[in-house]
Amino acid sequence: MEFSPVSFEGFEGREGDLRRLMRYASKAPMFYRTDVWTHTQRVLWHVEALAPLAALAYGPDFHVGLARTLALVHDDIEIVTGDKERDAKERETPEERQERYRKENLAMGVLQKRFPRFVNGHHYGILLYLARMKQGIEAQVVKYCDTFDSLGEEMHEVYAGNNHVFVNNRQFATMIIEDVARLRALPEEFPRLRELVALEHPMFHTASMDIDWTDVVARGTPHTVERLHQDYGCIAYNAWKRTIIEHGGLLSLVEQKEF
Repeated sequence: MEFSPVSFEGFEGREGDLRRLMRYASKAPMFYRTDVWTHTQRVLWHVEALAPLAALAYGPDFHVGLARTLALVHDDIEIVTGDKERDAKERETPEERQERYRKENLAMGVLQKRFPRFVNGHHYGILLYLARMKQGIEAQVVKYCDTFDSLGEEMHEVYAGNNHVFVNNRQFATMIIEDVARLRALPEEFPRLRELVALEHPMFHTASMDIDWTDVVARGTPHTVERLHQDYGCIAYNAWKRTIIEHGGLLSLVEQKEF
């Protein structure tokens, strides 16, 4: 499939705001740290990689233009709230969770006042709502690609030998195990995803990630251009890096930013 760029004409300052938001802010060092804008671009590419299969699985029920736009705006709310990491959300008390929901609702209003009403033919406020609530098959496919991209970032760190221990005894090697479980659970949480993941695609090969990541990180070394073109033996990771190389080139995958 061929896709045209999604225009954010009139969304002044949006890209810069997303670029200033760092991923995994509490995890340092992160050798190949990305920002939220880069992450949303990658989620878009993963959605596009799945688009032919989504069309096969859902037929006219799947609107690829909506899915592509959702991929790009799914983290816009963080422009106002900041990027609260998943493990921090999971430690929230019920009261803290309700307070976060309240702030997210307010943030959607702030963004709608700041930016144009429509993007790529879709109402911006509705996009924010669909992305936040994971409502509709397009938003659920985006959620799968979002989780898959996070896994790719973590695997990329582990293959590079990042064995640092973070707050609450966290390591990328153990985070992968947790996120593989989250990825597998998505079709249970969103049953219509079962129709998609039943089809053949490397992004659905979660079994390829059932390996000893502590052994992988112990043998890991920083990435090189030559090495990235090799088969790492993990179907899912190979698919992740192949998509990024195809659309974004090699630089972000080999340029080490932290040590």
